[in-house]
Amino acid sequence: MVTAELGSCEWFVWDLRRSNLIERGQLDQLVGDFMARFPQAEPPQLADFLVEQNILTRFQADSLLAGKNQGLVLGPYVVSDTLGAGSMGTVYKACSKANNEWYAVKV
Repeated sequence: MVTAELGSCEWFVWDLRRSNLIERGQLDQLVGDFMARFPQAEPPQLADFLVEQNILTRFQADSLLAGKNQGLVLGPYVVSDTLGAGSMGTVYKACSKANNEWYAVKV
């Protein structure tokens, strides 16, 4: 995807690529279709679209919009939400890429 086509969403798309949440081909297709329909879109609009399409969770979208593209994929686990936090760490709801099962992952 050409960066000129991304407009103000460029940084968001690059952070999304770096996060490894979405396979590159799928991401390019989704973003290309969205930007063709809404060429003046801002990153929050693109994030909302990806949440509505069940591509991202609200937690993932908000993390990316806040510039946090690291830690959303932890080894074989894709983090989808925060379950809780305390003095010993944070517990995340995560789905395993290996078996598509849900786990609580403590970091």
